[in-house]
Amino acid sequence: MHQDKPGNTVVPAVCIECGGSRVAERTKEQSFSYGPLDNQVVLTASMPVLECEDCGFEYFDERGEDARQAAVCRHLGVQTPWEIRKVREETGLTRTEFCRLSGFGPASVQRWEAGALVQNLSSDRLIFLLRYPENVERLRKRETAVSQGLLPYMAAAADPVAKVSNEVPAVHTQRGIKKFERFASRPRIVVQAASWNLRQRSCM
Repeated sequence: MHQDKPGNTVVPAVCIECGGSRVAERTKEQSFSYGPLDNQVVLTASMPVLECEDCGFEYFDERGEDARQAAVCRHLGVQTPWEIRKVREETGLTRTEFCRLSGFGPASVQRWEAGALVQNLSSDRLIFLLRYPENVERLRKRETAVSQGLLPYMAAAADPVAKVSNEVPAVHTQRGIKKFERFASRPRIVVQAASWNLRQRSCM
């Protein structure tokens, strides 16, 4: 490579328009539209642009696509494909092991890492938590407990469930009181019973 013009670098490439070999690369800010037609936003990405000095045609390669993908991810507030791949690699897990531990589908993780699909916020937050080794270890312990058929509910000291009385009010429903009593010991039901202040009543 050598500098041809200020800010330009001649690269060993062939122009996809005219076939010329005098192709220069320069970094350029490019704007593009993103989103549905009725709610589009204009995003900007700093990307390498290839320009043919024979015909003047400009184009970008996969690096430009990556730059656009990164701009979209930043706009949506999620991690880029490169960051997702880095998180997985730093866990020391293969993609198959990573999917088994996290509960993600292998096809989804492959698309996220390739930039073919943008993950939703809930998936992105779990991936972010997997940056921390202690969270990976927690999932490993949970996986072991599940495989052994043991997954006890461990109430933390600050957990409101630990402060709720074991006495759950009787609630009559159309299907009878027994159905409620069967699930009354579950943490979610206990919290709901305490927060809603359920009262005895009969349903017609």
